[in-house]
Amino acid sequence: ERLDDFLYTFSLAYPVSRYVEINISCPNTGEERLDSKYEFMQALFKGIQEIRDNFKLSKRRAVYAKLSPGSDKANLERTVGLTQGHGINGVILFNTWPYEMIPLGFLMTPEEEITILTADGKRGGVSGPPLYRYVKEGVRFVKRNFPTLSVLGCGGIETGRQLKELSDLGTDADEILTVNIYRWKAAKTICQEYLNCLNS
Repeated sequence: ERLDDFLYTFSLAYPVSRYVEINISCPNTGEERLDSKYEFMQALFKGIQEIRDNFKLSKRRAVYAKLSPGSDKANLERTVGLTQGHGINGVILFNTWPYEMIPLGFLMTPEEEITILTADGKRGGVSGPPLYRYVKEGVRFVKRNFPTLSVLGCGGIETGRQLKELSDLGTDADEILTVNIYRWKAAKTICQEYLNCLNS
């Protein structure tokens, strides 16, 4: 049912999108992450490829798989290799960090103050500034091992200088979200800072 649900939703989104993000790593759904379930990912990416093949080349859209920052390098390499081997255009590094996998010292907030979000008693994922260093490491690792693969940076991006750092490492685009909560006109300001970095 999960596979059918993914493919049905994809078939609806694909024709009307600029690009499609396959979220196989979100810790906020109340279900297990899928970016280490290799047989499932193979079936999912194969099904996606079959749906895309039914469209004319001029109607095809880019497809990205969004991965979790909580993977070790061996798992990350295997997962990225799987996406590339099934025609996925690129990867998004990264999703929010699963609370249960957060490194020691990552957060200052006491555990008892963090709200339980999912039906199975988990606290969801952490976003924002602490993720940025892992995004840089992930982008550097993936571009070194898969130089032709498209990569989008995501996680903790707050400034134009960070945008330039990721661009220099090889990202084709970057996503921001959390910064919009606490920085006025974040996207516009970050883009201007980025241009200032290029001109300095």
